[in-house]
Amino acid sequence: MVHIDQRKKYILAIGAVLLILALLYRFFPNFGRIYPSEGEIAALADELAGYRHQLKKLESLKGRTRHLEEALKKRHSNLFRADTPSLAAVEMQKIIEAIVSQNDVEISSTQVLNEQPVKDKPYIKVPIRLTFSAKIDQLKNILYEIESAPAYLKVVDAEFRSPRRGGANRRISVHLTVAGLLKPTADQNPDGQG
Repeated sequence: MVHIDQRKKYILAIGAVLLILALLYRFFPNFGRIYPSEGEIAALADELAGYRHQLKKLESLKGRTRHLEEALKKRHSNLFRADTPSLAAVEMQKIIEAIVSQNDVEISSTQVLNEQPVKDKPYIKVPIRLTFSAKIDQLKNILYEIESAPAYLKVVDAEFRSPRRGGANRRISVHLTVAGLLKPTADQNPDGQG
């Protein structure tokens, strides 16, 4: 049995560790990079902060998207739902006639105009042209009630003719074009989208 003194044991142990480290360095050159430098740590911290910022923006965008989707659903409930634009026009006429008659005015003529697809949107605009005569305060109330009706209605064109005489009670000849939006079914959709 070979007897090795204590000092030689330490030298052999240190030599073996150095040999193992040299072999690891030679065959695994990235072994020395197990622990990142301070610059790398700072860069990783900056990158992590950027990701956290992007995550906060994403959460904010998701919340905004939910809010917009709810607003769109609410707006869709105000659109006309009918199988055809003609049926939507009938619904519109009923609403407008009720508004006009509540203001003690009679419609002298009603004309349903050609429907029009809304550019870049999956809706159809259904316009109706009305002719009647009314006092200024009646006209003001009619316009307000049309624009604030629960169903989506919008005055898209208006012509007014006033007689030269008549004083405060004179009646104005009115031609209004009121449009409503119809959410089309898949077979009516102008874009071919459902």
